[in-house]
Amino acid sequence: MIDGVFPLSAAERMRRYRTRRGNGHVCITVELRGDEIAALISCGLLEMDQRDNRAAIATALQAYLDRNPISWMQTA
Repeated sequence: MIDGVFPLSAAERMRRYRTRRGNGHVCITVELRGDEIAALISCGLLEMDQRDNRAAIATALQAYLDRNPISWMQTA
């Protein structure tokens, strides 16, 4: 057990992977700088006391991306 999280079985990890893939999602590791975490706090997406909580940071970053979608234009 790490930080109150129980490890998942291989079958559960695979099920989640297939669900994400089926929904068009990708799970990645992202490295954030301190000023980026501070920006999430400033935006009100992350509480100051959660700045070292990886799950809370991931949730805040996802909320930021949901509010600010990355768009692109395909050129012919």
